Amino acid sequence: MPAPTGRTHQVARQHPFVHAAAVHADFTPGALEQIQASPLKTLVLSDTTATALEVAGKDVKIVTAARILAQAIWRIHTQQSVGWIFQTLRRKGELPPVDLELV
Repeated sequence: MPAPTGRTHQVARQHPFVHAAAVHADFTPGALEQIQASPLKTLVLSDTTATALEVAGKDVKIVTAARILAQAIWRIHTQQSVGWIFQTLRRKGELPPVDLELV
């Protein structure tokens, strides 16, 4: 991202590596330009909006939410605990694939 200017200079001096993340980011007009002009080193967005996919680039990373959403839909459909998803993520750091044996 471009070099910081104005008030953002102070943040860049104190914290040379500033990162940000947003879930379901939907930018208002002009917001992306302000973010790109900020001292952010990287911006991580979920792929849950078309806007996020449009701004993907060198300093904007996209993280998919597809597996967790698919797992939640599947577990609701098969009347299983959705809380299991969060317990598993906390414990293992990843989700196993959907168990098709339960159909």
